[in-house]
Amino acid sequence: MSWKSLALLLGLVGAFFLLSPESHAQAKGKKKGAKKAAVEKKDEAAAPEASKDPKDLAKAAYKKGKELYDKGDYQASLDSFMAAYNYVPNPFVYISIAQCYDKLGKCQEARDYYLKYAKEKPDAGNIPDIKEKVAELEARKGKVKITSDPEGASITLDGETTELSTPADIELGGGDHALALNKDGYIMETQAFTVPICGEVEIDVALKSAGAVEVEGTEDIDKAIEDVTKQGKKEKFKVRFGPAHYVAFSLAGAAAITAAVTGGLALQKSNEFKDKKDAWEDNPTQANYNKLDDIRSQGRPLAIVCDVTIGVAAVAAVTGIALLFIGPKESKQATVSPIITPAGGGAAVNVNF
Repeated sequence: MSWKSLALLLGLVGAFFLLSPESHAQAKGKKKGAKKAAVEKKDEAAAPEASKDPKDLAKAAYKKGKELYDKGDYQASLDSFMAAYNYVPNPFVYISIAQCYDKLGKCQEARDYYLKYAKEKPDAGNIPDIKEKVAELEARKGKVKITSDPEGASITLDGETTELSTPADIELGGGDHALALNKDGYIMETQAFTVPICGEVEIDVALKSAGAVEVEGTEDIDKAIEDVTKQGKKEKFKVRFGPAHYVAFSLAGAAAITAAVTGGLALQKSNEFKDKKDAWEDNPTQANYNKLDDIRSQGRPLAIVCDVTIGVAAVAAVTGIALLFIGPKESKQATVSPIITPAGGGAAVNVNF
C-alpha cells in the first residue's frame, strides 16, 4: 500500500469520528420526536367522551342518526337517536325515534314514542300532526294466524260468527279480542288475545273431544263416567248458586223461625182465651170481660205476624228453588215484600231475570 492510500484511509476514519456524535444526536432527536407525537396522538384518541360537552355529543349523534336514516339504515339510525337522547334528554328526539320504529315495522313502539312526545310537549305546535300520526298507526291492522287440532273448527271473533274455519289468516285492528272455536263432536274452546298494532300473533288451540273421558290411574270407565258426572253436577250447582239464593233461603229460614215462635205464642193466647171465655160465661162480669178482651188484643197481632212470616218463608223458599233452575246467577234479582192487612198477612215476590 502506498503512503497516499494510507493517508486517504486515515482521513476517512477521522471524518467519521468527527461527524458521528452529531449524526447520532440528530437520529436520536428524530426518534424521540416521533415517539412523543405517537404518545400524544394515542392520548388524544384515548380521551374519554365523558370529558366532552354532552350537548356536542348529542348534536353529533343526532346528525349521524339523520344521515343513517336518509341512507335507509333505520336500525343504526335508531341507535344513534337513542344515544343522542341519552346525552341530552330532549323530547324532540322522540319523533325521530318513532319514525325509525315505524320504518322498522314496529308500530306499537312508534305509537308509544309519539305519545311520549305529546305528553311531554302538550303545547307544541305540531301536536295535531302527532295525533294524526298516532291515529294512523292505531288504524293499522295486525296479522293473526289461527290454527287448531283438529282442523276445520268454525271461528267466532268478538262474539260475531264468521265464515272462516281453521287454519285461517286474519287481519285485525290492534287491541284485545276474543276467539271461540267450535267443531262438531268437540267442546267449544274460547281464548282472549291481544293484537299489537300492525304486529303478528299466532294462536294454536287443541280441541277436546266431547265424548272423551280422562281416566287417571284407573281403567274403570264406569267409575270415571260417574266421577265426571258428579263433578259436572257440582260445577253446575256452583255456577247456579249465587248471592240471590243465599238471600232467598236465609230469608225463608228466618221467617220460618219467626212463624214458629209467634205461632206458639198465639196458640198459647188462644188457649188462654178459651179458658177466660168459659169463666166469663160462668160469671159474666165486667172484670172477666176486660180480661177476655186483653187476651184477644194480645193474641191477634201474634197471629197476624205468624201468618205473614209463614207466607214470607214459603215465597222465599219457592223463589230460591226457582232461581236454581232459571237463568244465570248474574242476571237474577229477587225482592220479597211482606203484606199485612187487618184481616191477615202474606208476602209478594218480585223476580227480575
